[in-house]
Amino acid sequence: LLIGGLLYQAQRWHEAETQLAKYVADAGGNATDTIRYQLADSAFQLGRFADARVGFEDLLRRFRGPVHDPSDELYQQAAYAIGLCYLREPQPRFVHALFAFQRAQTEFPKSKLTPELLLNIARCYAEIEREDEAVAALWMMLQQDAPVGSATGTARDHLDEALGQLLGRISEYPGPVRAKAMFYIAQAAHRRAERERTQRGVLAAQAIGYYERVMSENPSPELRDATRIGLARACFLAGNDERGELELINALKDPGLGDRDRAYAARLLGEHYRALGKPREAIRAFQGIVE
Repeated sequence: LLIGGLLYQAQRWHEAETQLAKYVADAGGNATDTIRYQLADSAFQLGRFADARVGFEDLLRRFRGPVHDPSDELYQQAAYAIGLCYLREPQPRFVHALFAFQRAQTEFPKSKLTPELLLNIARCYAEIEREDEAVAALWMMLQQDAPVGSATGTARDHLDEALGQLLGRISEYPGPVRAKAMFYIAQAAHRRAERERTQRGVLAAQAIGYYERVMSENPSPELRDATRIGLARACFLAGNDERGELELINALKDPGLGDRDRAYAARLLGEHYRALGKPREAIRAFQGIVE
């Protein structure tokens, strides 16, 4: 057991898992929750996310018994790790991941989210907003779950409330983390605006505001370029064509714009001009030529 613990602390995951599993087998399957966590985490670090999730879920079932202290960080870490397991699968399951994250927040309301967790939760919002079916699926899971089964309102009400709570926590984190999380939230608002025509103007305006907040954080060059393009698209969606054009033109004038983003910005501007019946401007835009 001592050797297994030392190997785990040294992050020698395969050897640690082997030693810890042998100890549990020799003990007739009995193990402390610390050992159970280390075994699950070793599987996670080795890329066996389905096995790790089973281990973390078993640990949470034990926690829900009457004998454990809810302040114990071991169980908090396991609760959030379940969501991470869903995200690390070959085909990430964003609905299941966000459900796990929200369940963890319900059970451990005072827990401090690491920057990684904050970004992953924000990413889930962005991905789930792609489809109405994903929003509905998340709501069904939440309604059927005991810790949050008393939730009222609609699926949208719940997501809006949870997103508001996430926004309220962003200020606690360093600038680069705030910028990336806000970018995901802007994407979520943008995708929702694309789906919900009746509220498109309001939602697109929200997306614009979020993208502007990303820019105010002095983001990395890659995130800055993605944000400028996202901002332009949100402006078009909101009916502010003049600003959308200006954002893309300024981006294309920037010599530091990456090749992929440059090609994308040129295509967006060209398609915009073509839709307006301006073939000359469209051709020049497709070529990346702006004035």
